[in-house]
Amino acid sequence: MNEEENRMDLDTKIEIATQTLERNINFKENCFMKKRGILFGTIGLLAILICGCNKTQAEKGNKPDIETVEWRSSYITFLQDINKNNSKQGYEFVIKDLDGDAIPELIVKEKLKLTVYRQNKEIEEVGSYNFATGTTRLFSSESMNYPGIFYFYVSGGLNHYGYINIQDKELNIQELWNEDYSGIYKEMGEEREVIEKFSDDDKIIKESRDLYNNNCDLTFIKMSSDNINLDEVITN
Repeated sequence: MNEEENRMDLDTKIEIATQTLERNINFKENCFMKKRGILFGTIGLLAILICGCNKTQAEKGNKPDIETVEWRSSYITFLQDINKNNSKQGYEFVIKDLDGDAIPELIVKEKLKLTVYRQNKEIEEVGSYNFATGTTRLFSSESMNYPGIFYFYVSGGLNHYGYINIQDKELNIQELWNEDYSGIYKEMGEEREVIEKFSDDDKIIKESRDLYNNNCDLTFIKMSSDNINLDEVITN
């Protein structure tokens, strides 16, 4: 596939992603009722990529506005450049609106490192975070109150639960609570509760727990070794 054909293919798929994003803003369903491990194909995949869980495929005939065209075109070029320069690094990406402003960010994952980019006249990096631990999961909520990414990772004998979003144009990483599942602190002679909370917001803590228990993992799409192939079949 030559460069022009590759760009056209990616442009078509991101057009689908754009339309799906617009539908998902207006049509919300509970992700726990929709999570069934079914292979939906490319359109269903892109719905998963943008929102983390499957959504209603309601028809909407509106054409993308100028801002949508700009970020889509910029992300296409940016992804192609990353893939061209780092084709053997195993990069993955997802498109998701992390701050609820209706213009989605581009999240690129390299192993356990997340880097968030946004379109602002040109592509700019919002921030990055490296979990640096082997057991890490990322989740996406259906609630409009939580447009960011929930995370879970294991480190130091603890289960850590947190939330990543954008605040004041900067990447915000917040640990919500952790759980001493191994009893390591007791073994070390230190006193602490099994569960320690770092947020006073019980609702967001409950949301993080529910997403974990219901397996609402955010699905990333892999870049192939030669080109960005959004036709790759990935099951959820």
